Amino acid sequence: MTNQLGIDITNAWIEASKELGVKIKAPFMLQLERDNFIESILLVEDFGSKLGTLVFVESDWLVNEKIKPSGYGISTLGETYQKYNRDSFIEMLNDWGFFGDEIKKPEWYSGEPWTN
Repeated sequence: MTNQLGIDITNAWIEASKELGVKIKAPFMLQLERDNFIESILLVEDFGSKLGTLVFVESDWLVNEKIKPSGYGISTLGETYQKYNRDSFIEMLNDWGFFGDEIKKPEWYSGEPWTN
């Protein structure tokens, strides 16, 4: 069950997906084993890894350790991302890196990370 923060972050990503041309799936269920699923509030495709980045509201290191071998990127977002801000989302996506087909790379993407 998603809390209000998760709903707000998802709505901000829906707006980002429309404006920035980023594909998302919300919510996203990752099957780890036969009957073992982990739910993230959304998947951001093509960024963070070839499989995309799973977005969570609360950090759970045990869950993170279970997901790492799957090949997905993992991000925990908080109140800063409750509302869509073009510059902040572009900075975050540039930091994560683009892993999709070159032809699908957004025009705004620079690949410049937050830190060097």
